Amino acid sequence: MIEADGTYYRFWTGDNTPVATSSDLMNWTNAPSVYRDGYPDWSREWLAGVQGKPSISRGLPTSRSSTASTHLYLSFSAKFGDNISCITHLSTSDIATGDWTDHGPVICTKGNESYNAIDADVGFDARENHIFPSAASGTASWRFRSAPRGSESARS
Repeated sequence: MIEADGTYYRFWTGDNTPVATSSDLMNWTNAPSVYRDGYPDWSREWLAGVQGKPSISRGLPTSRSSTASTHLYLSFSAKFGDNISCITHLSTSDIATGDWTDHGPVICTKGNESYNAIDADVGFDARENHIFPSAASGTASWRFRSAPRGSESARS
């Protein structure tokens, strides 16, 4: 959930990533979903490479606001339990419009890694770079920092 100009925006797991708004945190109104025109092309291309019967399931969205824009990170899983997942980054300069730009996956796992790209929690460092922990592997967690051309990773 995030607040902007007196309006609260709540995102949750569901078809096309549902959104609701409230001015008082008590009464909520459904708003257009994040993916109101369907999922982005990258997700169809990604699923085409998955064997078996893949389907998109979304993990809990995480939202953050920085100086000039609002960011949303979503987890996509192709096959539950197989560690075939992606975390994508979306942004908008005006959350009230509901016009989101999907920048594509920040990180994906193909099923042979010792971790899974499913935990899209995000934070900012002192330079406003997006840093998020991802994918507890049972014994360790991984931290990924978004970079202009993909992601840099550091185990923590």
